[in-house]
Amino acid sequence: MTQLITLEYDGMPVDFTGEAWFNATEVAKKFPGKRVDNWLANAETERYMAALARSLNSLNSRDLIRTRRGGKGGTWMHPKLGVAFARWLDVNFSVWCDMQIDQILRGRIADWRRSTVEERFDMTIGAMKAAHARRKPWSHVMGWGNRWAGVTRSRYLSVGLVREVGGFYGRVETRSETPDDLARIEVNSIALYGESPQLPLLGMVVAK
Repeated sequence: MTQLITLEYDGMPVDFTGEAWFNATEVAKKFPGKRVDNWLANAETERYMAALARSLNSLNSRDLIRTRRGGKGGTWMHPKLGVAFARWLDVNFSVWCDMQIDQILRGRIADWRRSTVEERFDMTIGAMKAAHARRKPWSHVMGWGNRWAGVTRSRYLSVGLVREVGGFYGRVETRSETPDDLARIEVNSIALYGESPQLPLLGMVVAK
């Protein structure tokens, strides 16, 4: 097992490996009535696993799962299988999970360690500058950054995400935010909160 990456979804810690496998057993405990063994025993799941294994040039669909005893024990799933399992658990969680797996596999976040207050200092100053420049409440701007990053609180940001959010605040300050920024906030709002209200972002709205 490689070093673990612990991310947060709606207050729930989710453990991934550096290869984006995740602990399905621990996650399933957060969704009443959902069990890993029930999903794996489903005939449709078995067919999906067989097809996925073939596409990955594996002779055995069970190569898509790993079991571990002791601390962080349970059933760990290959990232492509994990997304299908997450969809069965909850559609909003699956959107979030898919995005996190994509970021891990693309190496978009260099440092997954959770940031400290000191490491978030420059980012916070950037949010203050953006709020001043756009004449928006500082708390609102911080909220946009959290949604952009896919977290509910800035204290959940990794060191790498702190840098990325800092760049977002820089774009807000200079009025150079992009359609991708707005779309990212929209998608993460759905994943985090289960709904997509129109957001009074930067004098604009993101339509439902």
